[in-house]
Amino acid sequence: MGVSVEEKEIGGSTYRVTQLGFKQSRKMWVRLTHIFGAAAKEILTGLDAAGADVSMAAIGSSLEAVLLNMEDEDLDHACTVFGACTEVRVAGGEYTSLSLVMDELFAGDLPGMFAWLGFCLKVNYSGFLDGNGALGSLFQTFRAKSPNPSPKE
Repeated sequence: MGVSVEEKEIGGSTYRVTQLGFKQSRKMWVRLTHIFGAAAKEILTGLDAAGADVSMAAIGSSLEAVLLNMEDEDLDHACTVFGACTEVRVAGGEYTSLSLVMDELFAGDLPGMFAWLGFCLKVNYSGFLDGNGALGSLFQTFRAKSPNPSPKE
């Protein structure tokens, strides 16, 4: 089994993400579980007795848990680590290391930054996040019970 490389277009730029190596991936996973672990606990606590329904209070508490557990250093670390294994092509140009252009590319575009980080998590931890993994099952339950946002005009 080799290291996977995946591409995705986000906001007009194409990102090529290479999976982290084992040691770096393991260390990042531990750091991420410290951030998201409390959120998972809140969702699990909010499941009804049958395990089928997540209360809105649990959803709110889980979001609060993520926000309270995330430090600037955590986000900076994730951007640094994943930036080093990402190449980006902007407007049809050549690929370049994201770490070299991150400040300019994400200036005024934090949603784009989080979309890229989400893609990095998918590339590196899809086994945990797909429907077959424990976290995937948890997130599917969460998504299924979350209210759908109204369409934007």
